[in-house]
Amino acid sequence: TMIVKDHKASGDQLTELLKGRKLAIAAGFDKETKDEVKRLGKLVGNEFDQAYLQCMMKGHKEAIAIFENQAKNGREEDIRTYAKESLPHLRKHLSKAEELAKTVQK
Repeated sequence: TMIVKDHKASGDQLTELLKGRKLAIAAGFDKETKDEVKRLGKLVGNEFDQAYLQCMMKGHKEAIAIFENQAKNGREEDIRTYAKESLPHLRKHLSKAEELAKTVQK
C-alpha cells in the first residue's frame, strides 16, 4: 500500500512537472517489465514473496542510481529538485523491501 500510494503521488507530481513541455510520458510497461510481471504471476506463496522482493530491491536500486545522477547532473532545476525530493522515498522503499526480504523463509 505504501509503495502504491507513494508511486502514484510521484507519478502525479512528475506529470504536473512535465505539463507544457513537448514531452510524452510512456504509458504501460516495457517488454522486460511485462515479462517479469508474467513470471511473477505464475508464482505462489513464499516463492512469489522472494521473487517479488528481489524484483523490488533491484528496481529501487536502479531507480536510486538514476535519480542520484539526475539530482547531481540534471540540466533543468525543477527536474533536479524533483529527483532530490524523490530520493528519500526511493531509499525508504528499498529499505523496507530489504527488511521484508530478511523475514521471508528461504
